Amino acid sequence: MRLLIFSVLLVLLPTLSFAQFKDEAILLIKFVGFEDESEKIIIKNHLEVELSNFFELKSEEEVEGAMESALDELDSENCTQDACIKIMGKKLDVDFIINFEFIATDQEWNINAKRKGTFEGILLPINKTCHECNLEKARQEISQIVSSLNPSKSMNVGMALMIFETSPPADIFVNGNLMGKSPLEISVKAGEEIDYYIVTLGYREISELVILKPGQKLKINKKLARKRGKIKILSDPTGSAVFLDGNLQRSTDGSEDKTPIELRPTYGIHKLILKKNKFKDFETTIQINKPEHEPERFTLKPEPGRLVVTVPSENMNAQIFASGYLGSMGGRSTKSFEVPANVSLEVYAKDEQAVSLTKTVEIEPGGSEIVIFHELEAPKGFQVNLGAALAYDQFTYELKTSNKPIKTSYSLLGFELHAVLLPSRYRITIGSFSGDGEFTNQTAPFYIVVKSELFPIEKTSASLLRILVTPEWQPGWIYSIGYEKSTISYSGGSGTLNSKRNSLSIEGGYESSEFFDFMIDKDLFQETKLRYSTATGVGFSISMGGIFF
Repeated sequence: MRLLIFSVLLVLLPTLSFAQFKDEAILLIKFVGFEDESEKIIIKNHLEVELSNFFELKSEEEVEGAMESALDELDSENCTQDACIKIMGKKLDVDFIINFEFIATDQEWNINAKRKGTFEGILLPINKTCHECNLEKARQEISQIVSSLNPSKSMNVGMALMIFETSPPADIFVNGNLMGKSPLEISVKAGEEIDYYIVTLGYREISELVILKPGQKLKINKKLARKRGKIKILSDPTGSAVFLDGNLQRSTDGSEDKTPIELRPTYGIHKLILKKNKFKDFETTIQINKPEHEPERFTLKPEPGRLVVTVPSENMNAQIFASGYLGSMGGRSTKSFEVPANVSLEVYAKDEQAVSLTKTVEIEPGGSEIVIFHELEAPKGFQVNLGAALAYDQFTYELKTSNKPIKTSYSLLGFELHAVLLPSRYRITIGSFSGDGEFTNQTAPFYIVVKSELFPIEKTSASLLRILVTPEWQPGWIYSIGYEKSTISYSGGSGTLNSKRNSLSIEGGYESSEFFDFMIDKDLFQETKLRYSTATGVGFSISMGGIFF
């Protein structure tokens, strides 16, 4: 009896050993263009049966569990990513990941199969087209593809194997066809010329023609060299130190290499910094995408100079000009200002009507100059400076009638003439405004009577004439007082009703030129004011102009 059992075990041992060492795998299937669910089930079942001859397939429940775990780990809803699928393979501890994609059209079925090792990452792609396909033909194609995926199967007679490994990963073309990205394993016909081409962005391509013997395994391991492009860097001024991607460029003797300089960076975008004493660092980026580039010239800005200004103690709020407005002394007798270097500057101080002499200075980059004004003199005698401004005025008006009052709102545009009296800085303003209005409370028509006829009022307009005096006019808070003549017109049909009033007008607001250097420099002003008159009530006005004469 013992002899019989021992004989049976000897017969079954090869089969048991084969089952024990069968490679484990997960199967992922995708169908495109299939409307018949039964067809998909039949294909899936046949594929699983064929694969089970060579692989120990994980169950659908195990695959779904690994997918959920991978989704949680990657925090992504898309598990078709290579990274996600690779995590699934490692969690299930399988040897291979097998992908099948079936695409159905009216003329043919396309079957794409890929077998990829979970740990070594080598890809085996297979693509077949089944013309006028049906389930019977599809089964035959699937059986042939699965046989080719068998990792322990000897190579077909007349075939050879090419294994590509590159650093970095690159696209692999064989005889002009894209086969995939390295690492990659593909079967080719032996005895024929095989033209392979390795390419990836920013690296030198590799192309070679090989002929393999039947059964030969050719391992192609390539480290790709980065592409480089030539570019000449020029600077104004010359002699600037050059930093490329944070690295100081040096000559062969170890000394700093300065502009003009010829660089050979790798393809891509690079950060370039030019540095020179007493000039601001210049920073930019350059893009290298071809072997030869046109020279690039960059201009460095000099470091600003410092202008130290001293004024008399009675003029410690003077404004300082240096070919433009610099700023105020701010209650100090000596103050430092930043000014452009290598520029001839006309420097003077101004305190209301008092003005200093003008001094000319030119400061080198990073240098400084001291300017002392011993006296600021006001103009002697009476002077008048003239100017003009564009203005906008808005107000509401109410006309009393025997019934309901007529309420209207007006937006007027106008023109102002200004006369500034020196040295007192009194300003006299004459302004003229006109514009249309709209009714704000009209629920029933208003009428005017012309020769015993009634005409509905269809339009209203207004015109204003103002004469105002502003004491001590200067930037900041201001007020004005004066006279206003208003004419409010109501028109309908062939008649017009005018309401004319003469009244006192008071304005108060802010002149904001002190916030803008160019306005101070050009004697421009901008005023925003609230206004009240006994005729037109409360209003709002904005004006912008300058003193030009």
